[in-house]
Order: sequence, then C-alpha cells, then structure tokens
Amino acid sequence: MKKFIIISLVTVVAILALGIGVLFWFSPANPYYLRLWSRKNWRDHAVSEIAHRTADPAWSQKELATLKTLTTESRPPSDSWISPTLVAMTNGEWIAYANICHKENFKIHDLFIGRASDGKWYFSTYHFCVCMVVLRMRGDMEGQPGSIREFAAKYYLKEFDGHSDECLKKTWPPEQR
Repeated sequence: MKKFIIISLVTVVAILALGIGVLFWFSPANPYYLRLWSRKNWRDHAVSEIAHRTADPAWSQKELATLKTLTTESRPPSDSWISPTLVAMTNGEWIAYANICHKENFKIHDLFIGRASDGKWYFSTYHFCVCMVVLRMRGDMEGQPGSIREFAAKYYLKEFDGHSDECLKKTWPPEQR
C-alpha cells in the first residue's frame, strides 16, 4: 500500500511538472517562444506572399481602387483604407501586409509583417487581433493614418531586411523602464 501511494504521488508530480512545462513553452515568458518553428514558418510564408504581391505594380493599384469603391455610408470608415492585404495611408502610401494573432494559432505569438510602398519591410508584435479588428476599431475612431511613418510609430513597427529573424523580436508592448 505504501509503495502504491509513493508511485501515485510521483506520477501526479511528474504530470504536473509536464503540464507546467508545456504551459511555459507556449507562454511569452519562454525566451524561445518568439522563435518557435511554427512562427518562423508563418513568417517565411508571409514574406513570400507579400513579395509576390508587391512584385506586380498593378496589384497595389487594383487593391487601392477596390478600397475606394467600398466607401459608403453603410460601411465602417476603415473599410475604405484597410483590406485583408493592404493598409492605405492618406498621403497615398500603403503597406501590403500579413498578420497573425495568437487567437488564430496559439503556437504563434502575434506577428505583423508588411512591405510598404517605399520598398521597406516592417514587422510588429502589436496585437491587431483577428482580421485586424483592433486597427479597424481604432481607425474608425481616430481616422486613417497619414503616412507609413505615422503608422509605424503608432503601432510599433520596426524595419527589417525581409528575411532575417530580426522580425521575430518583440516590439510591443514596449519595455517598462
């Protein structure tokens, strides 16, 4: 009987330790969490898709034209400057993007990847949420961003080279001092 209790306790402790380890592995407290293979794979696919889209100058013109046709009184204002693949600025600049939220895939911490009309690549860990709902809500209240520079400052975008692991680093929330 004593042997059974000891084995049971050891088993319970082992299961608890394993559960805590799994929770830690998939939590932002894990220093490797932002560099998990699933996040890197998503980044590689996103960069490839965005590069393909932006290689065709007609794509951005078509996307911008489509956004202009969506302006009606029955639609939210953000529908006229946010599409599922592009954010337009008031000065004519734009950023082609892909975004994933941890609510869509718990193994991938929030990541926004974009290539702007200036040819530069940007990334952010700002929580735009599923389907960019946070940007849409804020945009409906605060209005369309004026420029890439303004958008980058407001949503913690950082530049990167379009292929390195630099884009896996955290940009938001900012470090507390």
